[in-house]
This record gives sequence, C-alpha cells and structure tokens, in this order.
Amino acid sequence: MTSETAHKAITSKIVEYARAQYVKEIRVLSETEIVSLLTNVERSRVLGARIRRNIASVDGKSKQTESNFFGDGIIFSLDRDALGVLAGGEVSKVEDGLLYTPKGDVLGGVYVAHDVKGQRSLDKVISLARQAGRRAYEAGAAGAAAKTPAETGGKPPVKQPQPFMDRNGVHHGVALSSTEWTPLVLENRIQLNKFNHLFRFAFDDKNKQAGLFCGQYLSIRAMVEGKEVVRFYSPVSRNSDYGHIDLMIKIEENVTGKPMEKFLAELQNGQAVDFKGPIGGFEYHRNMYREVGMIAGGTGITPMVQIIRSIANHPEDDTHAKLLYGNYNEEDILCRDELSYYTLTRSNIDVYISLNNPPGKWSMGVGFVNEDMIKKALPAPPHDIVILLCGPPPMIKAMIAMLKNLGYTDQMIFSFV
Repeated sequence: MTSETAHKAITSKIVEYARAQYVKEIRVLSETEIVSLLTNVERSRVLGARIRRNIASVDGKSKQTESNFFGDGIIFSLDRDALGVLAGGEVSKVEDGLLYTPKGDVLGGVYVAHDVKGQRSLDKVISLARQAGRRAYEAGAAGAAAKTPAETGGKPPVKQPQPFMDRNGVHHGVALSSTEWTPLVLENRIQLNKFNHLFRFAFDDKNKQAGLFCGQYLSIRAMVEGKEVVRFYSPVSRNSDYGHIDLMIKIEENVTGKPMEKFLAELQNGQAVDFKGPIGGFEYHRNMYREVGMIAGGTGITPMVQIIRSIANHPEDDTHAKLLYGNYNEEDILCRDELSYYTLTRSNIDVYISLNNPPGKWSMGVGFVNEDMIKKALPAPPHDIVILLCGPPPMIKAMIAMLKNLGYTDQMIFSFV
C-alpha cells in the first residue's frame, strides 16, 4: 500500500467512525503529516501531540489560527502498526475512547470533542488533541504487538525506545528492561557538594542506550542486611547517551533508617547494582504542551533537567519551560551552570530559584516556595499547560494544595513523587 493510498484509507475510516458518533465537522492531519508518521515510528506514537494550528479539514480546506472551530471534532492517536491495521479495515469496536481489533488488541485512542456550546477555538482543539495523544499512548497503543488486557493484567505495557541501527551501520541496543532486573557496574562517582553525588553506571556494551523516554524513571534494587530494598530515580544523563547512565543521589551524613542511602554510600567502583526500567513517569515528547511549569526541590531537579535539556537541544520544540526550584543554600543548587546556560541561550526557558538562606546579593526568591512565587514564575492555569512536581513528599503535598487554590486542576498537575 502506498502512503497516498494509506492516507486515503485511514481518513476514510476516521470519517466513518466520526459520522457514527454524530460528529458534525471533522479534522484530520494533512497528508504529509500522515506520510511522516508512516515512516517515523517515534512520531507515530505521539500523533495526537503533533497537531498544530494549521489544521486541514477533510474537504481539503485550511483553517487559520484565528479561526473558530464550529461543531464537534475527532482526534485520533495511533502508532505506525495501528495505522496499517486501521487502513486495512480490521477494527472491531470503539469503546471508552479506544480502538480494538477483532482479537481484542488495543490499536490506539480516538477522542471525540463534543462541542456543547457550539463553538470551540483552535487552541482548545489542539489541547484536546494533545490529551488524546497522551491518553492513547498510556493505553498502550502498539498495533499488532500490543498485548490483550488479560495478558497485561488490565494495565498497558510500559513503552520504551527500541534498538536501532545508525547511518554508519552501528547497532544500538537497549540496556534496561521494564520487566527484568539488569545488573550494572558502578564506573565512577563524583561528590557534587556536601550531600549530593553523581553515580555513573556502565552498560555491558558501549553502543547501548538506556532505553527510557524523556521524563521516565527507573528503579534500583539492593540487598541490605538480608532485606531487599528498592528505590526509584530519574536519570540525569541524556536518554540518547551511549554506554552509561547517570544518577544524581542525595546521601546525608546520617543514613540511619535509610538503607538505600547506606548501601550507595558504601558502594565501590566495580560493584554492581540491579536496575529495572522504565517504570513510569511523565513521558515528554516535543511540543506536547504550549507551556510546561516545573516545581522542584533538591534532587527533585533531575526529571526537570531531562525535559529542559530536551527542549533546549531541539530548536523545533517551541514549548516554553518555566522552572521554580527551591533549595536551602546557594551551594545546594544542582545543575546550576547548565540551567543558567539554557536561560541565556534559549528564549523559551526560564528558571527562578528560591533559597531559604540566600547570600547577600540574591535577586530571586527567598524562603519556601509560596503562591506568590508560583504566580510569578509558572504559567497561569488555562488549558494546554502542565505543572510537574518533584521533591520531598511534604513539599509536594504543600505545592499541590497551593496549585489547586490558584485554580490548577488535577489534569494540569503531575507529581513524580
């Protein structure tokens, strides 16, 4: 099947489903976007997140950014295999926003945006499209490779990057598994400040990558005094780095009652630790949101650095990232030079730091993060934004209460804790 034929078949199926749902007006992606998705598996997984303001209707007419979208709309999010199955007509049913094959496998997600008031702006449609993309992704849309609900216990399988061969013919495998423990050897450790350490663990093949999408986290396992201890961490290395993975971990002087910290404090170069991942997290893809707000405390900066770094290193990502970062002392600020560099070189990255014990000439926040800081440093709560949280549990509990008091909804907040 050619890409043009596939596009027509897919559009036909989507239109057919839309009419069955009494949708009055339909928006689908342009043919060039569909062709791109058919040939790029990474983009195909976030179809809902790729809809932009220049949206073409089924009849070929284009809607401008300032136009209004009247009636109802349908947005779909499928991976590459699912697009092929859909084009072949192998759709059994649509239930609770998910498409199923006759065998009961999940193909992907379909979102019908019913317009109660009779009018919806394009910004709202784009927001709903991105929600549809995330929902379909979370539902485990993996085409013919998707497992049935019975096989997964009702939970979607965790997605991770796949092995690939680069343009030089070098094969890049995946080091970690989301279902099995993998031992990794500590290659080196660096003490960053009084309590924070950078641990680098080596893969068995220098050409392997970790196998995590941006924003995902992993778990590590250790035996301490005859008991199994498991903790969760977000890497600070890039997900595209080869041969190793880096963790930034806080180890205080008193590790009584903290078995994992005690284990890591005593860990020597050449010793192994069991890893499993990805486990979960906030899976970030380019242009998922108009703005991403972040509140971090201490080593809770690690998932935020992942996402900020991804935005900074991809000029085509016009997402505006706004970070509010709390620490006790100036010397506790992690990744400070890197964050400063991004704010100087990228207009869509802002960082605001608050210190409990600021130095004499401190120009940013003073004290614990509060509602005034949130209003000053983070995006306001309309649609098409998200606020990410990571830090000590008491801090996260307080932040969620403040955010809700300021009008942010549960759908706008994601906590890594």
